[in-house]
Amino acid sequence: MKSLNVNRERALKVYLSDIDRLLIEEKAGSHNLSVSSYLRKTALGYRPKPLLDHQIALELIKVNGDIGRLGGLLKSCLSEKQCEGADALDISSVLKSIEETMDMVRQRAAKL
Repeated sequence: MKSLNVNRERALKVYLSDIDRLLIEEKAGSHNLSVSSYLRKTALGYRPKPLLDHQIALELIKVNGDIGRLGGLLKSCLSEKQCEGADALDISSVLKSIEETMDMVRQRAAKL
């Protein structure tokens, strides 16, 4: 949200309890904003997404990639016949589990 007036030398005095101040400071920090910026933006109707949501989404993307690589290694093992002796039903079950887990990670990441 851009402000029409870039000159931000005017202060607005707000009375807070120590607990209120601490909570506001924590929320501003979780959004990677200064207290002033957080209060200004939220007072003007902007609802920033917490930085934690972005971090969680990035972690889910990394996990999804790791799971994909695991599936790729398993498929490679099968195609190069290095998994001889492994039960086909067990391997199929593992592949299905990997695919289901990847779908679940994608769905949860999309909700963030």
